Amino acid sequence: MIAPRFRVLGSFATATALAVLGCGEPGPPPLAKVHGKVTYHGEPLKTGRVLFIPVAPKPDGTRDYPAGGSIGEDGGYELTTVEPGDGAAIGEHKVAVIAMSGGAAPSGFYNGEAANKTKPAKLKSLIPDKYSSPDTTPLTYKVVAGPNTYDIEVTD
Repeated sequence: MIAPRFRVLGSFATATALAVLGCGEPGPPPLAKVHGKVTYHGEPLKTGRVLFIPVAPKPDGTRDYPAGGSIGEDGGYELTTVEPGDGAAIGEHKVAVIAMSGGAAPSGFYNGEAANKTKPAKLKSLIPDKYSSPDTTPLTYKVVAGPNTYDIEVTD
């Protein structure tokens, strides 16, 4: 027998999926595979995310789904919209790159008291802030049918 809390979570997950995708909606637009490498100062960016945000609205005024991908140790990324590696919507995109440093500080004295807790470290952008928002990024790429390779050079 399924526990009541799992039924509630399952119902919530189903309702959330329907709200996001919409009832009767046709689903994601035609997608094309997109991958590449991200560099900063000529070196691979070893962490972060790449986001492709469609520029042009659809006829009904809404925008296609954005796509995103994690940046690996070698600077490589591969975009996903719905399923891993499925790509991005065909069309013009603003491209945001987000790369932050930080994490948990070592445990020990915290606010003057010994603590077994960790204090969250302050996050710091590893690249210029202008790349982190579709409103300020200078990057745009057009995704076309078929495979797309976009190497992204982040500059100061």
